[in-house]
Order: sequence, then structure tokens, then C-alpha cells
Amino acid sequence: MARFLTKEAVAPKLKAGDLIEYKTIKGYKQVFIVTQATKKFIYQFFGERMTYNELKEYMKCPDFKIVSNK
Repeated sequence: MARFLTKEAVAPKLKAGDLIEYKTIKGYKQVFIVTQATKKFIYQFFGERMTYNELKEYMKCPDFKIVSNK
């Protein structure tokens, strides 16, 4: 069974309203609006929920950034 990473391990300051932006290996820009960041999942405005394992993989993509909603 795969071990799920938690918010504290990957992005402890992530919160609702933050934007996650990155460019895929193929050069496509992806932007996610975070609506909720729980201990195990990130919920986005459009699309499916994401795990912190997935977020950690996205962090390896070029131009990855989290734009904070202060």
C-alpha cells in the first residue's frame, strides 16, 4: 500500500484561495485554484481533488510556484 504524504510534509502553508501554477514537461501551463487544503487532499475549484503525493510530483515541473492568497 502506498504511503500518502500529508500537508505538513509537502506544503504546510497551503490554504484556500492559493494558486498552484506550473508548466508540464510538454510545455502546457496548468493553474489550480485551491478551495480547501485538508490534511490529505487538496480540493480545487475546477477538477478532481489531488493528493500531496501528486503535488510533490508537480513541484518537479518547470516554473512551479504557489501564489499565496494573503
